[in-house]
Amino acid sequence: MKVEVVFCKTSICPKCYLFHRKNGQLNPTMFFFVYLVLTIIYFSAFVIKLNSLLLIDDDVINNFINSRLIRKIDMSHNLHVSTNGKEAILYLNGKLGMQEAGPELILLDINMPVMDGFEFVEAFRKLNFSNQEKIVIVMLTTSSNPKDLEKVDALSIGGYINKPLTEEKLKNVLARNFPK
Repeated sequence: MKVEVVFCKTSICPKCYLFHRKNGQLNPTMFFFVYLVLTIIYFSAFVIKLNSLLLIDDDVINNFINSRLIRKIDMSHNLHVSTNGKEAILYLNGKLGMQEAGPELILLDINMPVMDGFEFVEAFRKLNFSNQEKIVIVMLTTSSNPKDLEKVDALSIGGYINKPLTEEKLKNVLARNFPK
């Protein structure tokens, strides 16, 4: 039996906007195909996947939750977590020594022991590697202290996010700092 696929009488079905068979029944193969294409288009339009991301935060629980969120939304191929700024600088120096590219995005807590977020940014800017100017730093904060926010603005970095991280906040960071 040959089934011919045609548009509804009004050129597109007003109920579902899909192709129908001549007898008025929905063509399940065409429905699945259109659904699949629209899903791919929707997700590819909003999701940007980074090669590498560095998360710097001294709170182990926050790191666990944030790492799971980053992996859940498939935001990065590689994720490295450091618990303070000094550890992150050592990690980046190791990357330089092996001639590897640095992370595209650094999510950085402001208040940490050993080396806080502001000290990290100073030390980071003293490093010398090729794609340093392309690396986006976004501060993570629970602080509503105006002095901290003024310091962040003065650093001219990719911005700041109030904790806790959410999928929406991360997607906004990607949209703002990594336009397609």
